[in-house]
Amino acid sequence: QAEPSESSFESPSVSSSSESSQSQSAEDPDSLEIKLTPEILQQNQANLYSCYYMTQDARSYYYRHPIKGTLYRYDKETGRQKELFDQGPTNRGFLYGIQVYEDRIYFCTIAENDQTNTLYSIDRNGGNLTRVLNNIGLGYIFTPDYIYYNANRDPESGIDNTLYQYDRKTGESKRLLNSQCEYLQLVGDYIYYIDWSFTEESFESGSVICRYNLKTGKREAIDVQKGYEKRLVSYEQLLFLNGYLYFRCAQGETGAAETVVLRHNLETGVTEEIIAASEFAEAGLQPRPQIKYYSLANTGEIYTYVRPLGMEIKEYALGKVENGKIEIELKETEKWEDNGYCIGTFDGKPVLVPLEIGGDIVGLEDLSRTVDDEQAV
Repeated sequence: QAEPSESSFESPSVSSSSESSQSQSAEDPDSLEIKLTPEILQQNQANLYSCYYMTQDARSYYYRHPIKGTLYRYDKETGRQKELFDQGPTNRGFLYGIQVYEDRIYFCTIAENDQTNTLYSIDRNGGNLTRVLNNIGLGYIFTPDYIYYNANRDPESGIDNTLYQYDRKTGESKRLLNSQCEYLQLVGDYIYYIDWSFTEESFESGSVICRYNLKTGKREAIDVQKGYEKRLVSYEQLLFLNGYLYFRCAQGETGAAETVVLRHNLETGVTEEIIAASEFAEAGLQPRPQIKYYSLANTGEIYTYVRPLGMEIKEYALGKVENGKIEIELKETEKWEDNGYCIGTFDGKPVLVPLEIGGDIVGLEDLSRTVDDEQAV
């Protein structure tokens, strides 16, 4: 593997990659450009915090391979695979935050010469590997001029997930907020996020939904509890779509709380329930089911991945909410998965991606094949 470029201008450094020989296309897939449609851009944004390990364009899926733990490309038309990047044996499997922006694939990992979590970019053919910035946390957002991201660990304050702005022209980073900012969402001049260290106003929750004004530098809390009857705590997985903030949290009193997916109308200030874990308990998933992830296909269609509480449990459930109608399907894995799956929507259907290396991708099983498997046939 060649050493990556350090330039913020993405100067090239060719990396090695492996590819399968299956279903060779008349047109070399490596020569094709990344193709993004408005629908895929919106879906990729919706999958950002529900499925960290996979993204797509119109031609291919780009993902952390569920067996090898390296960065793979799977071409939709031919079924052809290619390994784009191997971060080395020490941190193989540690790869997340895969995004497609303009003509590059971006991902976070710790490669052999990295000291901390690092954001890389690469061409869809596995070439021109570039180290973009280091000390990156879970989330990052692109604009033509900047990358807004949370730092893995702030070098000055020691706080996790502080908010930073990276200048793509100069390569300089500056801190915007010395607070624990997670699940970043860019909406106009605001970055919405969940703050686990907000102390400026009195809120019961251990986390607060906030927004930061990029022009004025001011932040404010969004009171999603106002007018909602049940007590809400522990907000997670924030997402903005078509005027709504979607999020997952716990509702109810201490000792009797359940996980729930809600949405908050930014114009009216009204918060409403979409689906709660009690729906899955009534369907037979026991004990104490918990909504782990949700995937937003559009404002009227949401999928959820739900697991019961306990150890060595193989059962799980998929929930679908379409225009207010709830459908629940109980399922079982072949083996007990320690942390289960995250869920994304790809080409209109839900896909489960294992959180740990060793499982299979459910819903797109062909992606679990490897280049080595195909070449051995």
